[in-house]
Amino acid sequence: MLRRQRLGVAGRLAVAQALVSVVVAALVLVLGWVSAQDRLRESAESRVLGAAGAVAANPAVARAIAGQDPTATLQPYALEVMRRSEVAFVTIMSPQGIRWTHPDPRRIGERFVGDIAPAQAGRTFTEEYVGTLGPSVRAVAPIRADGRIVGLVAVGVLTASVQRALLAELPALVGIPLAVLVLGLGVVLLLSRWLRRVTGDRHPADLARMLDSDDAILHGLDEGLLLLDVDGAVVHANDRAAAMLGDAAVREQARTALAGPPGDAVLIVGDRVLVASRTAGSGGRTVVILRDATELRRLSGELETMRTLSTALRAQAHEHANRLHTIVSLIELGRASDAAELAVLTTAAGQQLADALTEQLHDPVLVALLIGKSSEAEERGVELVASAIDLPPTAPLDAGLRSDLVTILGNLVDNAFDAVQEAPPPRRVRVVVAGDAAGGLLLTVEDTGPGLPAGAADRVFERGWSTKPDGGLGRGIGLALVRAAAARRGGTVLASAVAPHGARFVVALPAALPLETASLRSEPAEVDR
Repeated sequence: MLRRQRLGVAGRLAVAQALVSVVVAALVLVLGWVSAQDRLRESAESRVLGAAGAVAANPAVARAIAGQDPTATLQPYALEVMRRSEVAFVTIMSPQGIRWTHPDPRRIGERFVGDIAPAQAGRTFTEEYVGTLGPSVRAVAPIRADGRIVGLVAVGVLTASVQRALLAELPALVGIPLAVLVLGLGVVLLLSRWLRRVTGDRHPADLARMLDSDDAILHGLDEGLLLLDVDGAVVHANDRAAAMLGDAAVREQARTALAGPPGDAVLIVGDRVLVASRTAGSGGRTVVILRDATELRRLSGELETMRTLSTALRAQAHEHANRLHTIVSLIELGRASDAAELAVLTTAAGQQLADALTEQLHDPVLVALLIGKSSEAEERGVELVASAIDLPPTAPLDAGLRSDLVTILGNLVDNAFDAVQEAPPPRRVRVVVAGDAAGGLLLTVEDTGPGLPAGAADRVFERGWSTKPDGGLGRGIGLALVRAAAARRGGTVLASAVAPHGARFVVALPAALPLETASLRSEPAEVDR
C-alpha cells in the first residue's frame, strides 16, 4: 500500500491561503449582493415616495376628486405619472379604498388590496405587499383638501423589476470578488514557490527536527562556528564562537581579519591564539570554524625549545667527536702535552657558556633556550650576545611565566636572526634580561639588521604583518604572540629603530619575579658567542 504523501510547509500554506482567498471572495460577493439589494430597494422606496407625494400634493387631483366623475380625469393623469416616474402602478382611491384609477381598467371600482389604515389616519408610509399585479414595493399617501382627507394614492414598483436591476449589476458584483480571488491565488502561488525553494517543501515536523538537531550540534561543538555574509558581517555565531571572540570590539577586529578568500588564518584574541578555517558556503557566504590553539602553541613553543637544544647538543656532540679524534691522534703521535692542552680548551669553552648562563639566569628552561639559540646563531653565522642585569641569584619561576618567557624570548630572537640573516657584517643579536627592585623584568632584544620601515613601529605587532615574503599560515604571527604573552602578564612591548641600522624590542613585565628572593646584583655579566 502506498504511503500517503504529506504536504510540506509550502503546500500547507498554499492550501490554507487558497481557502482564505476563496472565503474572502465569497464574502465579498455576498456582501456586494446584499449591499446592492438594499441599495436598489431604498432607491425604489425613494422613487415611489416621491411620486406618491407629488400626486397627493397636486391641487388638480383634489379638484378631480370633487367632480362628478373622478376616474375620467384621474385615469389619464395616473398613466402619465406612471410613464414619467417609471413605476408599475399609480392607484388613486377614495378614503374607503375604492379605486378611481388602475393600470388595468377592469380593476377600477374595486377595493384596493393592501393596508391603507396609516394613510387614512393621515400618515404616508411604505410597505412590501403582494397585490393584484404581484409583489411590489409601494407607498401610500393621503390626499387632502381644506384640511380633510378626500382620497388616497398608492404608487408601487414591482419586486420583479428590482430583481432585474439587481441581475443587471451581477457582472460587476461577481467581477470584484473574482479579481480578489485571482489576486489572492497569484500571491499564494508566488509565496508557495518561494517557500518551496527556501524550505525544500519539507514537512513542518521535519523542519522542527532539523532545527532541533542543528541547534544541538551548533551549541554542542567544542569549536566556534561563524557564518559570514558576502560583506564579511557575522550572520550567525554559536555560543563557543561568542565566548572565543569576546566583546563587540574584538568581534569586529576578528571580522576584519577573517575577510578574504577561503583558507586558514590565525587570530590573536586577547591572550589566546585561534586558528580559523574558512570554507566557501552557498550564496557567497563563508563558514568559519574557530579552534583554540593557545595551549597547542604553548606546547609547540616548548617543544621547539627542546628541539633547538637537541640540535645544539647534536652539533656539540659532533664537534666533540671531531676534537676527541684529534686528541687521540695527537696521543698516538706522542704529542701528549698538545693533546692535554686541546682537551682543556675544549672542555672550558662549552662549560664556560653553560656556567655563565646558569649563574646569570638561574632558570634551566631559559638557560636551555639561550644555549640552543647560541648554537643556532653559530650555525647561521650570527653573533649572539646574552647578558643579565640585577637578577636575583635564585629566582624560581612558575610554569606559566616560564612558558611566556620562552614565547617572548624565542620569538624575538628568531625574528632577530631572520632580520640579520641577509644583512652585511657584523651580524649581531644582543639579548639583555634585567630585573628591578619591584620584581619586574625588562627583556631587550636588539639586532643589526635592516631595521623597521618608516611608521611600522606599531604595526609590527599586528597579526600577519611581516617584512618577509609570504611563508604560509605562520608568517606574521611571532610578534603578535609576543604582545599577547606580555599582555597576559600585564606588560608592554615597544619596538624602535637603532642607529645606524637595526631594531630594538623591549618587553616590560611588572612584578614578574618573587620579591622574597630579590637580592640584587649590581654588576652585569655577559656571554659572547
